[in-house]
Amino acid sequence: MKPIKEYDLQGESGNRWRGDIVIKDIEANSVKVIIECKNMKEGTSYQTFATSHIPRAYMELGDLRNWEKALKFVIFSRIIEKEKGKDYKALFNSIGVKMIDWSGDDWFYFVAKIVSSLNGS
Repeated sequence: MKPIKEYDLQGESGNRWRGDIVIKDIEANSVKVIIECKNMKEGTSYQTFATSHIPRAYMELGDLRNWEKALKFVIFSRIIEKEKGKDYKALFNSIGVKMIDWSGDDWFYFVAKIVSSLNGS
């Protein structure tokens, strides 16, 4: 297994995307994990979070649905919750992507899921 930073992936649309971190099985020449990272700086507004970071991650990872065997994650350094009725985790789940809030307890789930997938569990 080899983690690769900014790995080039072709989406189902034909567009090319760069996975922030990709874990690749070198022997089988297959992508195991695709990770998109979003750094939410302290001054980031909810408007920027909801209209820039969320749609961009959804667009990129949604287009990578042709990489169906790879685990997909989007990691936010923090989640800004303002509007009731907006379930961003459910939005990402609908395209097979787990949304991780690094500032909360989600990181533990993320690490456990990665380790178990790399061990074949």
